[in-house]
Amino acid sequence: MDRKELRLCNEHMFAFLGEDLFLLDTGSPTTFSSVRPLTIDGRRFPVDESFSGVRPQDVSDLVGLQVSGLLGVDVLNEFDIIMDIPGGTIAFSTQPLDFGGEVVDLKMVMNLPTVLVQVGETALSVLLDTGAQISYLEDELLANCEPAGCVGDFHPIVGRFTTRTYRADIHLGSRSMTVRCGGLSGLPDLLLKNLLAPVPGLAGVRGVLSNEPFRGFPFGYFPRRSQLVLPLA
Repeated sequence: MDRKELRLCNEHMFAFLGEDLFLLDTGSPTTFSSVRPLTIDGRRFPVDESFSGVRPQDVSDLVGLQVSGLLGVDVLNEFDIIMDIPGGTIAFSTQPLDFGGEVVDLKMVMNLPTVLVQVGETALSVLLDTGAQISYLEDELLANCEPAGCVGDFHPIVGRFTTRTYRADIHLGSRSMTVRCGGLSGLPDLLLKNLLAPVPGLAGVRGVLSNEPFRGFPFGYFPRRSQLVLPLA
């Protein structure tokens, strides 16, 4: 097992690999880094220095911190991972990790994790995106939600944008939580094309779940077993 420092800053999750800071992004298919190769728990990864023209400095400019790269699912999904934002640690292991709690099924679509949530009476599949600071849902699901103001957001490929947000009550497993959500129609067209449309099988995915619900407790991300494990409420 390889335990690293985990930090939440500007509502984004970052891991230290040695002295190098990396954005954790389960919504990205690809890792890129100015440090190559990457070594985690004895595994070496010969990653690229950019993805779709985006380099680590571009991510640094967007998140407001100097980062050495972004960890996407091509690397993250090779491990069992326990993320503990309150405790400030993240554990990577090539061996199975034990984390007692409630198991929520992950469905991997082209290596990207999706989970089933419930909003009101509607059950829907959403992309689990630790790189996102706010969630996104179809607009009709937010029609009766309390407005939460406009927020500035970004995507590495399309840059910064502003979106209206709402407070939505969702259920994930047995947990009830309120998350800040934007409507999918408020996203730039280019972002919608880059977010879900290019991935076969994501046509049935109706939103994005950010890291917000996971900031207050440790959780297990076990993609090789298709499991998200939440502590018992």
